[in-house]
Amino acid sequence: MKRFLSLLLMFPIALSCLALAAEQPLKTTKSQPVTAPAAPDIDKIMAAALRHVVLTGTLKDALDQFSRLVGVPVFTDWGILEAVGVKRTAAVSLRVDKVRADQVLESLLVRVAKKGKPLAWYVDRGLVIVTTQQRVLARKRRAQAGQAYRGRIIRRAPRGKPHGFQFENTPLVDVLAAFREAIGANFHVNWRSLKAVGIDRNTPVTLKLKGASIWRALDLVIEQLSEGRNKYESVYWIIDGGVLSIATGNSFNNKTRITVHDVADLLAAVPNFKGPRMKLSQAGEDKEGEGDTLFDSDEDNESTETGGAQTREAIQQTLTEIIKDSIGHDIWAPQGKGSIRFLGNQIVISQTLLGYKLMQKAGAIR
Repeated sequence: MKRFLSLLLMFPIALSCLALAAEQPLKTTKSQPVTAPAAPDIDKIMAAALRHVVLTGTLKDALDQFSRLVGVPVFTDWGILEAVGVKRTAAVSLRVDKVRADQVLESLLVRVAKKGKPLAWYVDRGLVIVTTQQRVLARKRRAQAGQAYRGRIIRRAPRGKPHGFQFENTPLVDVLAAFREAIGANFHVNWRSLKAVGIDRNTPVTLKLKGASIWRALDLVIEQLSEGRNKYESVYWIIDGGVLSIATGNSFNNKTRITVHDVADLLAAVPNFKGPRMKLSQAGEDKEGEGDTLFDSDEDNESTETGGAQTREAIQQTLTEIIKDSIGHDIWAPQGKGSIRFLGNQIVISQTLLGYKLMQKAGAIR
C-alpha cells in the first residue's frame, strides 16, 4: 500500500516534467558539408626536407622507392631514357641525409645520366615525369611560344567564323600563303617531307567553299593532298608550340610526347546484379501441367552468369585496346613508339605528334 501511494504521488511530477519538455524548442544540428580532399601540392612535397634517404637496386627500383617515400606517382619515359643510353636496369645506390625531395631525385638522375645528355624531371597533372633535360627545355619553350601565339590565333581566326575560299588549280604554295594570311599565325611547311611523297610547291589545288571556318577549309585541302595515301605518307597540319606545321605523317612520327588524362569515371567497375530473366519464347503461353514461368529461376541465373563484376584490370585492358585500335597497333610499341600505362585513375600516354593527331581525329582523345 505504501508503495502504491508513493507511485501515485510521483505521477503528477512526471506529467509536469513532460509538459515542460514539450514547451522547449527542439535543437537541430546542421550537417556539415562533406568536402573532397584537396589534391596534394606536389611542388610543396618536392620542396620538403627528408631526414634520411636510402635508394638502392636498379634505377627502376630506386625511382619506385622514391615515389613511395614522397607519396607522389613518378612516371619515367623509358623510351627516351634508353635512347640516350640510360637503362632501367642500371645499378644505383644513394644515401643522403637532411636534403629536399627534389634534390634527392636530381642526385639520382645525375648518377645515371650519360656525359653530355643530362636528365631532368617536371610536374604535370599530378605526376612527376622523368625524362631528358633537352625534352624539359623544349617543353618550356613550347609553353612560352604557345602563350605568345594562342591568343593571336583565336583572335584573328575564330573556329566558327565563316569564310569563303575559291581555288581553281591553284599552286599549293599560293593556297597555303592564303591560309597563312587568314590565320595570322606562325606557319611552317616541311617541303622536304612533302616532296618525298610526290607533293611540291606547284601541286594544283581546287576548292570552292562558302561559309566555312578556316580550319575546316584547311582540313579539306589536306584531305585532297592525302587522298589514296596511307597514314604515314598522308599530310597533316598540327599546331605545336604556337606554330602551325604542315608535313607528312613520317615527319610527325619521330619524337614522343607525354600526356596525362583523368579516366576515373571510365575505370569504375559496375557489378552484375542477379535478377529475373524473361523467357520471350514462353511469354503469353499457358501450357497446362508444365509449371513454366515467365522468368528464369535463380539456378538458371547462376548457370548463365559467366562472370562477376568487371575488374579494374579488365577495364584498363579494354580501354587500352580501344585507344590502340583507333589508330592501328603498328604505331604502338613494339612496332611503333607509343605506349600506354595507368597510374591510379590516370592514363599516361606517350606518343608521337602523328599518333596524337590520329587519336584526335578518331575521337579517342580530346
